[in-house]
Amino acid sequence: MTKIISRFAACLAVIVLLTACADQKNGTDNQRASGTVSSSQVTSQAQSEDSRTSSSSDRTSESGEQTESEIAAINGLDSGRVLKGDYGTMAGSWENAAADALTFNQTGLTTSGMTGSFLDIDQDGVLLLNVETADKTNLTLYIIPAGKTLSSAYFSNGQSDTTDIAKDRILSSQDLTAENLAEKAYYHITAE
Repeated sequence: MTKIISRFAACLAVIVLLTACADQKNGTDNQRASGTVSSSQVTSQAQSEDSRTSSSSDRTSESGEQTESEIAAINGLDSGRVLKGDYGTMAGSWENAAADALTFNQTGLTTSGMTGSFLDIDQDGVLLLNVETADKTNLTLYIIPAGKTLSSAYFSNGQSDTTDIAKDRILSSQDLTAENLAEKAYYHITAE
């Protein structure tokens, strides 16, 4: 009887794993079908746009709008490069609606009073940067590439990611309970 239960448990575990793999594959296929591209494709597109626009004049319009190459440089977060310690695609200023700012250079977070300590990535492709603040508190910065959302598992009160999914953005773990989450998100506004 024990052998039968053991075999049944093993079979059940295999079925659960296969189902999870199939669901993940279907999710990836659905993302591809919906037009989501990988970060390396976005970087390649940004580089080719940069080379095309660098030959033409690279000025901002009279209305103060950014040029195509500036927009490509800002919306091109490459998670793979960041995980390897190259923050070049994140370099520059990130601001939220209250004009609070985060700054990054080629090697990481440079915001005064904040020190990045550990970087990881979750199963959805969201980067998790652990940060120690000047007052010795710890927080996590969720670095969310364009086209991805922050999983509802990160929210404790049934909220969901209401930020602009079309843009790269950063959320602080301190802000996840805020009712105005979209205003708390930091968006990449200037490239270094």
